[in-house]
Amino acid sequence: MKIPDGFAPVKPNSALKLNKALYGLKQFGRCWNQKFNDFVLNLGFTRSNADKCVYTGVLDNTKVYLALYVDDGIVFCKNVNTLNKIVKALEDEFPKVTSDLNYFVSMEIMRDKGSIFVKQEIYINKLLQRFRMEDAHPVKTPADPGSKLTNPTGPNDLQVPYREAVGSL
Repeated sequence: MKIPDGFAPVKPNSALKLNKALYGLKQFGRCWNQKFNDFVLNLGFTRSNADKCVYTGVLDNTKVYLALYVDDGIVFCKNVNTLNKIVKALEDEFPKVTSDLNYFVSMEIMRDKGSIFVKQEIYINKLLQRFRMEDAHPVKTPADPGSKLTNPTGPNDLQVPYREAVGSL
Protein backbone atom coordinates (compact mmCIF):
# COMPACT_ATOMS: atom_id res chain seq x y z
CA MET A 1 0.00 0.00 0.00
CA LYS A 2 1.31 3.48 -0.72
CA ILE A 3 0.50 6.96 0.55
CA PRO A 4 -2.15 8.68 -1.60
CA ASP A 5 -1.01 11.42 -4.00
CA GLY A 6 -1.20 14.89 -2.52
CA PHE A 7 -0.79 13.64 1.04
CA ALA A 8 1.84 15.39 3.17
CA PRO A 9 5.20 13.56 3.36
CA VAL A 10 5.60 11.21 6.28
CA LYS A 11 8.66 10.73 8.47
CA PRO A 12 10.57 7.47 7.94
CA ASN A 13 9.39 4.50 10.04
CA SER A 14 6.04 6.12 10.77
CA ALA A 15 2.60 4.65 10.08
CA LEU A 16 -0.71 5.98 8.83
CA LYS A 17 -4.06 4.99 10.24
CA LEU A 18 -6.99 4.10 7.95
CA ASN A 19 -10.22 5.69 9.11
CA LYS A 20 -12.37 3.16 7.27
CA ALA A 21 -12.00 -0.41 6.08
CA LEU A 22 -10.91 -1.05 2.51
CA TYR A 23 -12.60 -3.66 0.35
CA GLY A 24 -10.57 -6.87 0.41
CA LEU A 25 -9.08 -6.36 3.85
CA LYS A 26 -9.92 -8.68 6.73
CA GLN A 27 -12.06 -6.19 8.67
CA PHE A 28 -14.04 -4.95 5.64
CA GLY A 29 -16.71 -7.66 5.85
CA ARG A 30 -17.42 -6.95 9.50
CA CYS A 31 -17.55 -3.18 8.93
CA TRP A 32 -19.86 -3.54 5.94
CA ASN A 33 -22.15 -5.93 7.81
CA GLN A 34 -22.29 -3.59 10.80
CA LYS A 35 -23.22 -0.64 8.55
CA PHE A 36 -25.85 -2.71 6.74
CA ASN A 37 -27.29 -4.02 10.01
CA ASP A 38 -27.59 -0.50 11.49
CA PHE A 39 -29.26 0.79 8.32
CA VAL A 40 -31.79 -2.05 8.11
CA LEU A 41 -32.64 -1.79 11.82
CA ASN A 42 -33.28 1.96 11.34
CA LEU A 43 -35.76 1.05 8.58
CA GLY A 44 -37.73 -0.85 11.21
CA PHE A 45 -36.55 -4.38 10.51
CA THR A 46 -35.82 -6.92 13.22
CA ARG A 47 -32.85 -9.26 13.07
CA SER A 48 -33.67 -12.95 13.43
CA ASN A 49 -32.32 -14.74 16.51
CA ALA A 50 -32.06 -17.99 14.56
CA ASP A 51 -30.00 -16.52 11.69
CA LYS A 52 -28.33 -13.13 12.02
CA CYS A 53 -28.46 -12.66 8.23
CA VAL A 54 -32.26 -12.73 8.06
CA TYR A 55 -34.39 -9.67 8.80
CA THR A 56 -38.14 -9.21 8.98
CA GLY A 57 -40.19 -6.06 9.02
CA VAL A 58 -43.60 -4.61 8.29
CA LEU A 59 -44.05 -1.70 5.87
CA ASP A 60 -47.45 -0.50 4.63
CA ASN A 61 -49.08 -3.40 6.51
CA THR A 62 -47.02 -5.86 4.45
CA LYS A 63 -44.58 -8.37 5.92
CA VAL A 64 -41.14 -7.97 4.34
CA TYR A 65 -38.26 -10.47 4.49
CA LEU A 66 -34.65 -9.66 3.77
CA ALA A 67 -31.89 -12.28 3.64
CA LEU A 68 -28.21 -11.50 3.31
CA TYR A 69 -25.34 -13.72 2.18
CA VAL A 70 -21.95 -11.97 2.34
CA ASP A 71 -22.71 -8.99 0.08
CA ASP A 72 -25.66 -10.49 -1.82
CA GLY A 73 -29.17 -9.95 -0.61
CA ILE A 74 -32.71 -10.92 -1.39
CA VAL A 75 -35.84 -8.97 -0.45
CA PHE A 76 -39.31 -10.39 -0.82
CA CYS A 77 -42.87 -9.56 0.12
CA LYS A 78 -46.36 -9.84 -1.38
CA ASN A 79 -46.78 -6.17 -2.37
CA VAL A 80 -44.78 -4.82 -5.34
CA ASN A 81 -45.07 -1.18 -4.17
CA THR A 82 -43.71 -2.09 -0.74
CA LEU A 83 -40.90 -4.05 -2.36
CA ASN A 84 -40.00 -1.07 -4.55
CA LYS A 85 -39.87 1.23 -1.49
CA ILE A 86 -37.44 -1.10 0.31
CA VAL A 87 -35.27 -1.56 -2.79
CA LYS A 88 -35.19 2.23 -3.34
CA ALA A 89 -34.10 2.84 0.26
CA LEU A 90 -31.35 0.23 -0.12
CA GLU A 91 -30.22 1.68 -3.47
CA ASP A 92 -29.99 5.16 -1.96
CA GLU A 93 -27.63 3.90 0.75
CA PHE A 94 -25.66 1.12 -0.93
CA PRO A 95 -24.28 0.88 -4.46
CA LYS A 96 -25.67 -2.27 -5.96
CA VAL A 97 -27.24 -3.91 -8.95
CA THR A 98 -30.84 -5.01 -8.80
CA SER A 99 -32.41 -7.54 -11.08
CA ASP A 100 -35.24 -10.01 -11.26
CA LEU A 101 -34.48 -12.96 -9.06
CA ASN A 102 -33.59 -16.08 -11.02
CA TYR A 103 -30.51 -17.29 -9.15
CA PHE A 104 -29.36 -16.69 -5.56
CA VAL A 105 -26.62 -18.44 -3.56
CA SER A 106 -26.51 -21.52 -5.81
CA MET A 107 -30.30 -21.76 -5.87
CA GLU A 108 -32.30 -21.52 -9.07
CA ILE A 109 -35.58 -19.71 -8.41
CA MET A 110 -38.57 -20.04 -10.72
CA ARG A 111 -42.05 -18.58 -10.52
CA ASP A 112 -45.20 -20.07 -12.00
CA LYS A 113 -48.83 -19.07 -11.38
CA GLY A 114 -48.22 -17.59 -7.92
CA SER A 115 -45.90 -20.39 -6.79
CA ILE A 116 -42.15 -20.28 -6.26
CA PHE A 117 -39.91 -23.25 -6.99
CA VAL A 118 -36.33 -23.54 -5.76
CA LYS A 119 -33.86 -26.09 -7.08
CA GLN A 120 -30.09 -26.58 -7.15
CA GLU A 121 -29.61 -28.58 -10.34
CA ILE A 122 -26.71 -26.44 -11.66
CA TYR A 123 -24.91 -26.61 -8.29
CA ILE A 124 -25.35 -30.38 -8.03
CA ASN A 125 -24.03 -30.87 -11.58
CA LYS A 126 -20.98 -28.75 -10.72
CA LEU A 127 -20.36 -30.92 -7.64
CA LEU A 128 -20.67 -34.09 -9.70
CA GLN A 129 -18.07 -32.75 -12.14
CA ARG A 130 -15.80 -31.54 -9.34
CA PHE A 131 -15.75 -34.97 -7.70
CA ARG A 132 -15.69 -36.85 -11.03
CA MET A 133 -19.02 -38.51 -10.37
CA GLU A 134 -20.92 -37.51 -13.55
CA ASP A 135 -21.41 -41.18 -14.44
CA ALA A 136 -22.64 -42.21 -10.98
CA HIS A 137 -26.11 -43.73 -10.91
CA PRO A 138 -28.55 -43.70 -7.99
CA VAL A 139 -29.26 -47.02 -6.30
CA LYS A 140 -31.47 -47.98 -3.38
CA THR A 141 -28.69 -49.87 -1.60
CA PRO A 142 -25.19 -48.57 -2.36
CA ALA A 143 -23.55 -51.97 -1.78
CA ASP A 144 -24.58 -55.56 -1.29
CA PRO A 145 -24.91 -56.06 2.50
CA GLY A 146 -22.65 -59.13 2.33
CA SER A 147 -19.86 -57.56 0.24
CA LYS A 148 -16.35 -57.19 1.65
CA LEU A 149 -14.76 -53.75 1.25
CA THR A 150 -11.17 -53.42 0.07
CA ASN A 151 -8.77 -50.53 -0.42
CA PRO A 152 -8.73 -49.12 -3.96
CA THR A 153 -5.56 -50.17 -5.74
CA GLY A 154 -6.09 -49.90 -9.49
CA PRO A 155 -6.01 -46.75 -11.65
CA ASN A 156 -9.72 -47.15 -12.45
CA ASP A 157 -10.81 -47.36 -8.80
CA LEU A 158 -12.78 -44.25 -7.92
CA GLN A 159 -11.36 -42.31 -5.01
CA VAL A 160 -13.55 -39.48 -3.75
CA PRO A 161 -12.74 -37.12 -0.86
CA TYR A 162 -16.01 -38.00 0.88
CA ARG A 163 -15.76 -35.47 3.70
CA GLU A 164 -15.27 -32.67 1.18
CA ALA A 165 -18.11 -33.97 -1.02
CA VAL A 166 -20.56 -34.30 1.89
CA GLY A 167 -19.50 -30.87 3.22
CA SER A 168 -20.25 -29.36 -0.19
CA LEU A 169 -23.76 -30.74 -0.04
